[in-house]
Amino acid sequence: MTVTLRPREPGRTTPAGGIRHSFLLCDNGRPIGELTLSADGGTPRRGRIDHLWVAEPERRRGRGGIALLAAEEVLRSRGCDRVWALFPIPSGASGDTEGAVAAAGLAEAFGYRPLGVLLRAASSEGVARERGETDGEGTPPDGTAVDVPLGPGLAPARLRIVDGASGGAEAWFRAPLAGEAGGPCGTEVLDAVEEAVRRAGAVSLAVCTGPGRSPDEVECRERGYLPGHRVVGKRLG
Repeated sequence: MTVTLRPREPGRTTPAGGIRHSFLLCDNGRPIGELTLSADGGTPRRGRIDHLWVAEPERRRGRGGIALLAAEEVLRSRGCDRVWALFPIPSGASGDTEGAVAAAGLAEAFGYRPLGVLLRAASSEGVARERGETDGEGTPPDGTAVDVPLGPGLAPARLRIVDGASGGAEAWFRAPLAGEAGGPCGTEVLDAVEEAVRRAGAVSLAVCTGPGRSPDEVECRERGYLPGHRVVGKRLG
C-alpha cells in the first residue's frame, strides 16, 4: 500500500493572506479520498483541515491516519504551529454519520483535543450565525483583529476575522465572563458583534461561550443558534 497526496490544483491565496491546498488521496495512484487544507495569514500561522474524506470501501484500513499525518506535515511546511479541524456532529437524519464518527475517533487517536461545538442558523440580517461552546480553554483562531465598542468606559469586544472553509471570511468571538463588559447584557453584546461582522463583510460568526459567560447558551439559542460541528485542535511539534 502506497498512499500519497496528489495536488488537485496549485495552492490558492485567500483574501486574508492565507493559502489553501486541495489534494486527492491516492493508493498506488488510484484516488480513494479527498483532503483540503488551509493556513491563515497570521504569524505564527494556524493551520486548518477543512475537508478530509475517505471512500467508504477504503475505510478501516489506515488510509485516514496516513492522510492526517500528511496533512500535518504540509501545514508544518507552511509555518503552522497549530492545527484545528471541524467535524460534523453525527446525526442519523442525514449525511455520512458513519464517516463523522470515524473522523472524530481518528482525531482523538492522533492527539486532537476538543475545543468546542459550533452551532449555526441562517440569519435574516445576512449573517450566518454560529455559536461555539468551549471547554473554557479554547481560544479564537488567529486572524485580523477588529475591536467592537460596547459603550463608554467599557472594554471593547474583539473579533477575529479569518478565512472560512467555503472561501468567505468568518468572524470568531469569545464571549466575556459575565460582568466583564460592565453594562450590556448578552443580547446587546450579540447585537453589537453581529453588526460589526456585517460591516467587516464576514459571512459567518462563531461565538465561543460557556458557563459564566455572556451571552450564554440560552441567549444564543434564543437567537437561532443550532448544532453544527465539533471543533478539535492540537499543537504541531
